Amino acid sequence: MEEKTGQRRVIEAIAAPAFKLHKPSTGGTSSVASPDEHWGRTTAYQAVLEQVLEPLQWEIAAGDARAGPFLLEISPPPAIEIEWLAEPPAYAAGATAAVVRRAARRLEVLPGSAVAVRVVCKNEKPLKKVTLVLKTAAASVQVEMLPKNEARTVWETAAHPLLKNIARETQLTWRIVDHEGIAPQSAVTAVVAMIADRAPSVLAASNSALVHPLARPAIMYELRDDFGVASAEVRVSIDRAGEIRRLIFPLQEQDTGAAFPITAFPITAASLPYRGRWSLDLKPLDVQIGDEIQLRVVAIDNRGAAAGQAGESPPVKWRVADREEVLRSILQADAATEKTLLELIDLQRSRLNKANAP
Repeated sequence: MEEKTGQRRVIEAIAAPAFKLHKPSTGGTSSVASPDEHWGRTTAYQAVLEQVLEPLQWEIAAGDARAGPFLLEISPPPAIEIEWLAEPPAYAAGATAAVVRRAARRLEVLPGSAVAVRVVCKNEKPLKKVTLVLKTAAASVQVEMLPKNEARTVWETAAHPLLKNIARETQLTWRIVDHEGIAPQSAVTAVVAMIADRAPSVLAASNSALVHPLARPAIMYELRDDFGVASAEVRVSIDRAGEIRRLIFPLQEQDTGAAFPITAFPITAASLPYRGRWSLDLKPLDVQIGDEIQLRVVAIDNRGAAAGQAGESPPVKWRVADREEVLRSILQADAATEKTLLELIDLQRSRLNKANAP
């Protein structure tokens, strides 16, 4: 006679029986069963084992009567392991930043990734049914998983919109039973979380603070992003005594000396960081002496079908001045540069003399 863990053993007898157990690890023990139900002259007794962790034999003694020995075998619960399959969105191809991070019960992916999940029974018990419950802040759906081998020890998810295009954090809970109707010892849960896709980093600088009304002042700029830049533009504001005029120009490469000349957006992650030069022709803008000009470079990152985030540079500031003031500024800058160069030469000469000293 075989019985499964967790079931109650009911013994019929006419007198209080002794319930004897034999465990391989601890030897024999005995206890008296207690009355459970009465049917006329017949009384049913029960003996409850609180926890059974190993196979054992048991028998009953009631007066001169004996029953057994009987074998009680252990049927372990299914041991479940979760395996992740993830495909990042197309826009992240070639990215150097992590696009998938895996752990036993946690998966981190970019928004727009496709995710599949596999359930494996590590102690090779055939599974009868595997149900996956997906829960987000907006919805909760139930997905029946499908066996992938004849032994029914490997199960995978069928196609589902929530898994084909992950857009937000998703909680996963499994309801699993094996062929004996036994569930895992503890709850099987996991989470799919989002990897933060940061906004682009943009820098811009100019070597002059004063510009002539007919000049074409230039900036040097740098674009950085984890997964690519979809578009970029230059935003210009011209302040004339408190009256502000705003203009937007597309960022187009104007210097063929760039390492990766911009021919079209998007710029892929493989071409980042991107450094270039861009100039603003002031003549058609009709600026006047005393006008204050601010310029920012704004980049939108590439997130496929989803809307990108914007990053912008600190402002580059120019003041429109006459020719004499602009020239004085250039001469002062040249003098400061010359002084710095002379100091560097003196420092190098001093180091060389020390190195050659006996």
